[in-house]
Amino acid sequence: MLFGYVRTSTDQQNKGLQVGSLKALGVDDRNIYTDQMSGSKRERPQLNELLERLRGGDTLVIWKFDRLARSMKDLLEITDKLHEKGVQFKSITEDIDTNSAMGKFTFHLLGALGQFERELIKERINAGIANARAKGKHMGRPRTLTDEQVKVAQDMRKGGKGVMEIARVLGCSRHAIYRVL
Repeated sequence: MLFGYVRTSTDQQNKGLQVGSLKALGVDDRNIYTDQMSGSKRERPQLNELLERLRGGDTLVIWKFDRLARSMKDLLEITDKLHEKGVQFKSITEDIDTNSAMGKFTFHLLGALGQFERELIKERINAGIANARAKGKHMGRPRTLTDEQVKVAQDMRKGGKGVMEIARVLGCSRHAIYRVL
């Protein structure tokens, strides 16, 4: 029996293309499971329900393999579960069908390339952050207090004032005061 899985990350993404592709291959509406959340989330309720329902001889059809998993490790874990149950796997976009040896090989090769690409992106992001920090750019949330306010807070504390009073005078939370003292 054919089963399908569809995942969209946001409300703005349309699942129609994925669902239409699954139906064109013969997947019945009742056998299409849909999650709307980031693929990086480990708990995807509809995917988990689908994986429980699949039995030997079934085929899981997806539009694109990144809809199923966001990391090579996750992808391999899912496909291992499918293999243990005797369930086949078909990805429409990548034209991968694990019913053949070449399909299995291509599937693993594409998964490895996808993981490699994500690692390169992470490296570029981290290099950009390091470069910005080296240039003195503040990363993250803007500071609550200015340098002058920090000095005032420190002086008030040395003068015996309590954190709550300092926060009230500077118009900020006591947590902001604790961070700078």
